[in-house]
Amino acid sequence: MTQTPSQPGPTDLAVGDRIELIEMPDDPSPVAPGTQGTVTRIQPLWDHRIQLGVDWDSGRSLMLILPKDQYRKLASPTTSS
Repeated sequence: MTQTPSQPGPTDLAVGDRIELIEMPDDPSPVAPGTQGTVTRIQPLWDHRIQLGVDWDSGRSLMLILPKDQYRKLASPTTSS
């Protein structure tokens, strides 16, 4: 399932899922759009937002705040039998 940027939410993600950043508009030092990373934490906040911990492939660990920051969930790798 691909997450649409307009409706981010925790129900489609789990720790260990891979995502790609679309936009991080309010961060003074944002991760570059297109950067991929692994979800490390999903934390609901008091005001109905969600804090999403991500270890980015670039080496940074920077959280997303949903729904302001936008991402898309990457397809899980297929396994061959």
